[in-house]
Amino acid sequence: MYSPWAYSFAQMVIEIPYVFIQVGLFMVIIYPAIGFYWSAYKFLWFFFTMFCTLLYFVYLGMLIVSLTPNVQVASILQSPCYALLNLFSGFMVPSPVSVPSLLLTINMEVILSSVNPAARYLFSRTFQ
Repeated sequence: MYSPWAYSFAQMVIEIPYVFIQVGLFMVIIYPAIGFYWSAYKFLWFFFTMFCTLLYFVYLGMLIVSLTPNVQVASILQSPCYALLNLFSGFMVPSPVSVPSLLLTINMEVILSSVNPAARYLFSRTFQ
């Protein structure tokens, strides 16, 4: 049989092309629909942000399925995890307004720490 490390690595690698295609289709529809400023640099940053965010969710689902005894328990555990990730993913506090006690909380959130720099750049010049 295969080593658990090789099996896990293969699961991770095989998801990358599927997520890439999903994000590509998403970007073709959503980027013009939102009306962002058309620039290759901004488009690629938004693509990268969405790609990493979707990979977070896919890998979290794979982790929970592998840690639980069956699919029913995994689906029960995934609901609160996805709810918390979605709840905190939209919590963007601008740096000048942020309270120092919140900085640790903000930086601990995985999705926010990856989306926040890209979103700051995208939204700073979107409506010029």
